[in-house]
Formats: sequence, C-alpha cells, structure tokens
Amino acid sequence: MSVRNNMKTLLDLFRNDETLLRLLFYKPKSIVGNRPDPLSPSLPNILEKDEEELWQIRDEHIFPMYKDSDLKDIETCRIHVYAGNRVPTNHNYTIANQDFVIDIFSHESFEKDYRLLWISDRLNELLFDKRTTGITKTRYESGRLLQSPSNYSGYRHIYSFESSSKR
Repeated sequence: MSVRNNMKTLLDLFRNDETLLRLLFYKPKSIVGNRPDPLSPSLPNILEKDEEELWQIRDEHIFPMYKDSDLKDIETCRIHVYAGNRVPTNHNYTIANQDFVIDIFSHESFEKDYRLLWISDRLNELLFDKRTTGITKTRYESGRLLQSPSNYSGYRHIYSFESSSKR
C-alpha cells in the first residue's frame, strides 16, 4: 500500500470515529451553560448530521497537514495527521518503516476536562497494536509537548508501521 493510501486509511479511520469527533467538536461539560459531557448520548451523533455539516466538522478538526496559523483567531480542538520519516528495510524502498505524525491542538477553553489527554487516549485506542494500515501492527514511537500558539496546548504523537509500495 502506498504512503498516500496509508494516509487515506488513517484519515478515514479518524473521520468516521464518533468518539474522536465528539472530543474534537463538543465543548467540555459545564453546569453554568447546562452543557453535557462531550460523550453524553444527549448530544447529537455527529456521524448522523447531514453530509455538508459532517464534512465541515471533519475538515475543521482533522487536517491532513501541519497548519496552526489560523488557531490564534479561533477556540477549537483539532488534529493534524501527516507522514513522517520513512526508513527502508534492507535498503529497499518498497518495504519500509513509515512514521505518521499526529499533532493535537487544544484551546484552553477545552482543557477543563483534560481534552488534549483525552484525545491522546482515544488515538492510542484506535491505533496502538492494531492493523490499521500498512503490513504490520501500528507501533507507538514517541510523544512530546509541542510548541503551540497562544492559549493552546499541543502534543505530538509519532506512530509507525511497515509499509509496502508498489514498484
């Protein structure tokens, strides 16, 4: 499977995960605003929204690249997913260890419920030791704090798997 197809598979996984979308979209529980927990069944199922609204949510909260220039003007949670290092196995590009990077940005207004960590946990549930894409189970390589725009927390996770490319 090509790197492009690996990326499409990962994006499809994230775009169709109701729990992840809720964590990215819904604000934290608030007694003052009578707002329920983001995973509360009282909130609408995001995957059941009309197609236009669903794609707007997906496009605003899941980016297939790194981009933080617009974060200073909005309060949101979002992830950036993109290819990282690719190291050939036995000097053969067709089979390689492929890294994928997932950056999480969470505005301070979402951090009342430790949203960045909650999203991190969900990503690990979806990826770690699973056959999501590539030819091996997904490995967790590393994670670290990420320099973030003002009022945001950021964290970078790196996952890897063996990937094959057609000649």
